[in-house]
Amino acid sequence: TRSLSPEPGQLIVINDLSETRALQTRLHRQQNLSEIGRMMAQVAHQIRTPVATAMLYASHLESESLADDKRQKFAEKIGNCLKNLDQQMRDMLLFARGGHTILESVQMDDLLKQVETVTEAAIQKHQAKLIMHNRAGNFETYGNQESLVGAIQNLINNALEASKGQIEIELLIQRDEQAGRYELIVMDNGCGMDDETREHMLDPFFTTKTCGTGLGMAVVNAVAKAHGGELWIESIANEGSTIGLRLPILSKPINKRD
Repeated sequence: TRSLSPEPGQLIVINDLSETRALQTRLHRQQNLSEIGRMMAQVAHQIRTPVATAMLYASHLESESLADDKRQKFAEKIGNCLKNLDQQMRDMLLFARGGHTILESVQMDDLLKQVETVTEAAIQKHQAKLIMHNRAGNFETYGNQESLVGAIQNLINNALEASKGQIEIELLIQRDEQAGRYELIVMDNGCGMDDETREHMLDPFFTTKTCGTGLGMAVVNAVAKAHGGELWIESIANEGSTIGLRLPILSKPINKRD
């Protein structure tokens, strides 16, 4: 609209943007379909490897002449393949749901116990040392304990796979009462990250591993955001990484939805 001053009245120009909006809608749909196709290709590729490996070991188990020690070894290999599949499925579900809804009371001591339980096998496999420090005390907040534990598990698994020699990982919980927030921090003595890797670390499907969906850090970031917090990363190449979730201490659930 524009005034016709000094004459009375206004000039009104109407532009029909229907075609432009329709084009934007189609473009957005194509981008979504392209991303879904990319994700399905990644999923198919990542699932084929553990499935093929499990099928190979399962075929060996059918041999009647197989020694008991070999049978036990192959059974363990199949179990590891299934655990790999389970972890990938959980990562994909967490990523798709945006880190889960925030629904329940979370106690820090219970959180640490669950983290210790779910990471015990991986820690033993790598002959690593996991040290947990709770400097915040057993306070209560609201969140989704399953997704928080899954995020920490992802960080610990990344640290195990990025480290060599004697692996030491620290899990630290600390609280800033004045700011009303707490932090879940994982520190390792691994190989660290260069600038390029750190820049793309949170991109979905980005990975430096020969086996992995590239969703691990994206899931951790989604969990932090779903809890109203943020993820931060500090890393020095050849020296190790420190990654933390900075989260608000909640007195009641937020963003509750089915």
